[in-house]
Amino acid sequence: MITPPGLPLKINSALVENKKLLLSFDCPPVPDLSFPALLFTYIYFGGNSHTIIPFIREIAELSPDGIYNVETSLDSNTERLLSNNPSPIVYLALAGGTVYKKKVYWTTTASVKL
Repeated sequence: MITPPGLPLKINSALVENKKLLLSFDCPPVPDLSFPALLFTYIYFGGNSHTIIPFIREIAELSPDGIYNVETSLDSNTERLLSNNPSPIVYLALAGGTVYKKKVYWTTTASVKL
């Protein structure tokens, strides 16, 4: 196996408000999940430039109900790209394991248009 087994991931909402990207997603709790996890968020802007803006965020512990709400501040360049692109795509990749040993035990991905 090249990558660890995946888990269900459902994006409830993704929106931009007050210079922040607000994400809400479900990743159902599974007893064997290792935390902390890293949330990789990519905003893909199509068109001529094909710009991808990455954000990495640590999720310190498992949510008992599996619902996560994350906010990320946006820089002026990203805000400009958002105002000029009517429908960028947000991609999420969540990976759990031990960061210090660089081992990943599980992964999950999802995407949604903003």
